[in-house]
Amino acid sequence: MKHLLVSFFFFLLCCTVTEAQNYTNISGPENVLVVYNDLDNISLSVANYYKDARNIPEENLLALNLPTTFIIENHTIRLIDHNEVIKDDDGNNNEDPNSIYNNTLQYVKQFITQPIEDYLNNTIVNGESLADKIRFIVVCKGVPFKATSWVVDFSHVTDLSRRGVSVDALISIINQSDPNFSITNSSFISSSYASSTYKNPYHGIEEADGVDYNFNYRFKTKTYVNSSGIELNYLVSRLDGYDYTDVAAMIDKSVSTDMSGESVFVLDGDLTSYTGLNVSACRLDVILANQNLNDLNFLSDENESDVVILSTNNNCIGYESSGSHSDALLYADYCVDVLEFNYSNGAIFNTYESFNRYAFDISNLGDNEENFGKRGGHVFPTFTHYQGLIADFIHAGGTGGEAHVYEPTTATVSDGEYFFPAYAMGYSLVEAIYMGIPYLAYRNLVVGDPLTTIAWGKQTTTKNISMSGTNLITDILTIQTGDTLTFTSGAHINLKHHGFVTGSGTLQVESNVIISSTDWQRALLLAAENDHPKLVWSTNPNMTPFTKYRIYRKIDTNPLKLIDSTTYQYYLDNTLVFSDPEGGIGKFVQYYVVSVNNTTYSEPSNTVSGIFNKSQAGKIIAPQTQLVGNYNL
Repeated sequence: MKHLLVSFFFFLLCCTVTEAQNYTNISGPENVLVVYNDLDNISLSVANYYKDARNIPEENLLALNLPTTFIIENHTIRLIDHNEVIKDDDGNNNEDPNSIYNNTLQYVKQFITQPIEDYLNNTIVNGESLADKIRFIVVCKGVPFKATSWVVDFSHVTDLSRRGVSVDALISIINQSDPNFSITNSSFISSSYASSTYKNPYHGIEEADGVDYNFNYRFKTKTYVNSSGIELNYLVSRLDGYDYTDVAAMIDKSVSTDMSGESVFVLDGDLTSYTGLNVSACRLDVILANQNLNDLNFLSDENESDVVILSTNNNCIGYESSGSHSDALLYADYCVDVLEFNYSNGAIFNTYESFNRYAFDISNLGDNEENFGKRGGHVFPTFTHYQGLIADFIHAGGTGGEAHVYEPTTATVSDGEYFFPAYAMGYSLVEAIYMGIPYLAYRNLVVGDPLTTIAWGKQTTTKNISMSGTNLITDILTIQTGDTLTFTSGAHINLKHHGFVTGSGTLQVESNVIISSTDWQRALLLAAENDHPKLVWSTNPNMTPFTKYRIYRKIDTNPLKLIDSTTYQYYLDNTLVFSDPEGGIGKFVQYYVVSVNNTTYSEPSNTVSGIFNKSQAGKIIAPQTQLVGNYNL
């Protein structure tokens, strides 16, 4: 009977979920493969630091042996710029650029993508192939992020001379089912780099969730295939920055994110000085992102005028702009020298800036020192950080973001409209950013920890959890049997959107806990205190001020009864204790609350329910806890 009751209420809670076959629960350390360069001490240090910070299993670490020079087709392939770039030293302007790219891509395949494929396919953990278990691949500083064709990569002699292939983008499409697929195919660097062949099947996937963000599309491998049959098997991100100190700080911020939902997303649509971008499309992106965030009750500073946003009164959790295409941001190092935001842990970055991922390392001038300061025929004032905008953002206190090793997407810009709201709702940092990447072509580069979230989205507990400080819950958080969720003393629980707590486990609410809700129909929670039912609720967002709350109870088929009134936002029912319905002695009890303003009564709150017994002098009749919360009853 107990399991039937739990299933019944769970069905009621989930019957409105958008039909989908891809839903999977939130990812954990076991779903992350960490890849590093075994010949680079910093790379090894980053891998170990991240492993310890996130408790990544030892078998989920892979060391790559990356030679700094290698001969392919009589061409010397060399790692340059502190192992950041793979370059063909012997390429020249008289050769077919596709063949030169093929040489550097052969290096990527032989020393990076193929070893990763082999390790995933040949490693079995607890009877499961690592290839099936891994959802995210994290690449550590020291592994090259770009393969390039020319001796002078930044010369702008031709369009092709400027291009670089993102190594991480190539890793994301390993383990294809098609045996003829190869990353060394020249179509990767054809002029139609936004080819429909390489559309990202995860792009805009939040739209399939509808406006409700029911979390049916957390990423899972071997699930997303585009119309051309190309599979996105892994989401790949990078832990990188100026130096080890910056990367370690980024990891720390990733682990201890701001989950309050109270920081602001800054969306700057100023594009006055650059006509190469589709200004109307960029501004529409900003407008739509702002609208979606506001509809979901999140804070945003939005600007579509010719005035640049350089600061905000709130802490910043996300920043999007046109970059140095704006009149006020002529310096390519504006992230560190111009912007004045206080970034919350978990803050992400998005820009329409072209070629914003030239370098990560602060000391990196590489082979192209004479070309720095030039972009598209323009000469900018002397700057220090060399178009490493995402690295600048990390150095300034950010936690991750989207970058590109060549140009941003021309068709749909950078799609902050997709990933900012998804991130705010509780999709992981990397999931959210990939939702905004239109193509699986060679430009994409994502920086950040795939386990980073800034909200508790739809999920089921896998262990006991304590929430302190301010915590945002955006969808149904289910406490499974045997687990306890504790709101510690002084905590502020912020229920937005579909935010609710339910399940067959135990919810404990300590003293001075504040519950906030944007919906009176999801404002009442059922907790346990010394095995007695404890009701906790938010103020009624539809009735302010109020004078008191009235608590109603219904036992089995007995009439509904007013049992008490209070000015507090909690009520402990000492007359009942939780019980085990399998014992055959439990009674089905329902509660709801009505807020009152003098003589005006609100609509009832949601109803919560459980199986209880009468208390006998404080003695618990049946010790097993059974807790079921239900807002659809």
